[in-house]
Amino acid sequence: MIIISGGAQNHPCPFSDIISDIVKPDTFIVIDIELPFKCNFEDFEIIYHNEYKGKITHGFIRNKLKLSDSVSLKLNGTFERWLYLLNKDDCLYSFRYNIQTALWFNAETKKWQYVSIFPNFIKRWCQPCLGVLEYISSNVEKGEDILVHIDDPEEILLCEDRLANAINRLEFNCTKIKYEAKRVALKYVNLLIVKWAMKKYKRLRGRKLEANKWLTKMYVANPKLFHHWQLGLGPTMG
Repeated sequence: MIIISGGAQNHPCPFSDIISDIVKPDTFIVIDIELPFKCNFEDFEIIYHNEYKGKITHGFIRNKLKLSDSVSLKLNGTFERWLYLLNKDDCLYSFRYNIQTALWFNAETKKWQYVSIFPNFIKRWCQPCLGVLEYISSNVEKGEDILVHIDDPEEILLCEDRLANAINRLEFNCTKIKYEAKRVALKYVNLLIVKWAMKKYKRLRGRKLEANKWLTKMYVANPKLFHHWQLGLGPTMG
């Protein structure tokens, strides 16, 4: 079972492309959050409050929806959902959190329009965190028992089917949108940057290995410089 091969172990891919497989693009906003595959409860609470709740402002929503200041906008309460996460001891635990919603007035339809604001580590109708699913997918061989790799001290699961079925749905969606092909295309951007550097800097001309080292140093120093680096698609020395 592989959702994404070679995923970054500390920065799981956001899966923003597949979070919207049911809803319309103008009815949701996705907030990019760096959530480790393994995250203790205390750490998750801090990340949730700072990186999710702390970012949701009227200005943020207007920017994401490209709404002018003249458009009426208001926060509209929250709805609850469960999330399953994996702590640093490979133990599964559950957390109940709130998804923020908002309303903005559409002058064309003369109606209030509803929008949900999701963190990028979830998928609709799927309780396990996406990082947990990718961690399992990357470490469990086909036909192997998932619960050999993780512990369930709270007895959240009656069996592994809830995790296995969620992974299968994600794999189907990733195949449908050619997610792996997109990753390959983004990795090709690193090669283009290397070629650009070899032309721009005299000391790197004709020295592909040195140019790769130069790009790797840039990635280590500033892993958020390019969007595809933020997805864990940094340069390699191979």
